[in-house]
Amino acid sequence: MAERGKVIQKEDGFVLVSHTPDAACGKCGSCSKGSGGDELISRALNLCEADVGDTVEIELSHGAGRASVAIYGIPLASVLAGFIGGYYIAGEIAAIIAGILLLAAAMAFVFIRERRRSDKFAPRAVRKVIDFEQERG
Repeated sequence: MAERGKVIQKEDGFVLVSHTPDAACGKCGSCSKGSGGDELISRALNLCEADVGDTVEIELSHGAGRASVAIYGIPLASVLAGFIGGYYIAGEIAAIIAGILLLAAAMAFVFIRERRRSDKFAPRAVRKVIDFEQERG
């Protein structure tokens, strides 16, 4: 999905882009709310060498769904496995301890794995857009 917005800040290979979501844009969490009502702020890789004030087209990664599964699914599956396995091996106390330990291990695994891959799922500013309305006025 592509969105258009205005670059409001530039930092270390990234730009902050202010944009308003269209009807197809859900509440996926890739963007944060700005000061305006429907304004969203996206931190995007600056692939088009945009500067502050430029209008750019940003694209969201198609792999963000897989990242969500990793961030939520792996810890959930591990805590359930810990509860069930611990309960059948040694009872309720062991289930609680095993669930907490497996949850902590899964969270550490996801944190380390996703930190290395964070730029892969980041929105990307792919091209500058010429705004003819601004050019005229």
